[in-house]
Amino acid sequence: MSTSRAFVFLVLYLSVVPGNTDDSGCTSQLSVEAGCEQCTDWGHCEQETVPVDPWMQYALKTQRELQIDFTFDQFIMLDSHNSFQARAYGLRYGANDTCVWPPPYPENCTSIANHEFTIVDQLNLGMRGIEIDNWYCYGAMRVCHLGTHEYLGVCEADHMLFADLLGDIGDWLDQPENQDEIIRLYFNEKEDQGHDDEVNAMIRDAFGTRVLTPSDLRDTYGGSWPTIRKMREDGKHVLIAAGGTYGFFTHGDVYIHPLYFDADLRTNLFTPYPDCSGRNDTNIVRVYSDSLNFPLNEKGYYSGEETVGSIKDLTEYVKCRIQYPTLDMINPDLIKTGVWTWAEGQPSGELSYDSCVMLKGTDHRWYVSSDCSENHYYACQHDNDHEVWTVSDEAGPYSTTGDVCPQGYSFSIPHNGYRKQKLIESSQDKDVWLNFSQWLPSGPVEPTDAKMTTDDSAAHRLIGTPGIVLALLSILLAL
Repeated sequence: MSTSRAFVFLVLYLSVVPGNTDDSGCTSQLSVEAGCEQCTDWGHCEQETVPVDPWMQYALKTQRELQIDFTFDQFIMLDSHNSFQARAYGLRYGANDTCVWPPPYPENCTSIANHEFTIVDQLNLGMRGIEIDNWYCYGAMRVCHLGTHEYLGVCEADHMLFADLLGDIGDWLDQPENQDEIIRLYFNEKEDQGHDDEVNAMIRDAFGTRVLTPSDLRDTYGGSWPTIRKMREDGKHVLIAAGGTYGFFTHGDVYIHPLYFDADLRTNLFTPYPDCSGRNDTNIVRVYSDSLNFPLNEKGYYSGEETVGSIKDLTEYVKCRIQYPTLDMINPDLIKTGVWTWAEGQPSGELSYDSCVMLKGTDHRWYVSSDCSENHYYACQHDNDHEVWTVSDEAGPYSTTGDVCPQGYSFSIPHNGYRKQKLIESSQDKDVWLNFSQWLPSGPVEPTDAKMTTDDSAAHRLIGTPGIVLALLSILLAL
């Protein structure tokens, strides 16, 4: 490490070192707000201790299940920018930061972390896109941010091992409640570091045969992305892509694909609905955040908020069906803004084959109706253009049989936030029946073995294997 880099790190450390590092209580703002009861010496939630709202997790699960017949490239997932750069991982990753979320920050505070919580907790909170910077140093592949960055330091011997972090993700996928999940990993290597056999062995050890490889895509799927349903059937739950400023370093194309995004936008360049920064029904868009804030050697501070911007509300990204809204400082309040399906507290009871679901015109959220004989209009999707929606000409009781929609349309349910928005516009704030029958626990068609069920209260959701309680559950810094 150069003298200038070492000096900057020392100044950052000494300027915020706490008076007592023996206190295991939670003192960091986001950890306190999350309700953690077990924290590091620096006051951040320990791994796998961040409480998860079971309603929120059920709603996010619903939103993923609705996309089961989407191809992988069109599958919308919440994404985490610089996922590893989290205060809970210790001093090298920002444990002693002084900036308090959200930005804009005062100029003289410091945040070298992009996150508060570990990757495992980010996954528990609903992230399915994980992004990692891997650098080889001190005889091993490690995880650190911008390995030769002038201000944030270089790869050091006390940075986390890449294999350990991949192992954590693999262990998370091994949990019974997560075995149907699909995740995407993005490795942001800045140069060809070699060590191909070593890197591929780490991936194999963590994920086994669960990776959808470049040869799978070419030979098994004919060069076209499979659907989420097909990936599950084939036991493929991990897609790994790599890209950086100077190329795609895929370590021999054994497990890693070259980056496949069509557009990679800063948050401050994103345009909301209906423009949606040009997002359509075929392209692939990532919109990324940056909440870093730190001193520059020569003058002033770097502000990620001014340079890139940060997502503080997911509403417009959901409405635009951006595949990868890429977040900094993931926290429960931020994630809740990405829910577009169930109203809070819904479904209020156990779902059954006879349940009927409606979109309320007042708040445009989903509710389980207590009376399926009520008269409401029906949500109708165009048979050929699935982005086109209308409602039935007549209101009636809930029914999945009969011709309730105009010719050329079928009784259906919005599969993403964009389709929901189109339904809202056509329904003109009416209450509308939704065809959720395919996803009910005992329906005639099961889209997945991971049945979506509840017990008699929204506080005790069951998702996935029955009986498992989820309540236990470019720019310099472009990535």
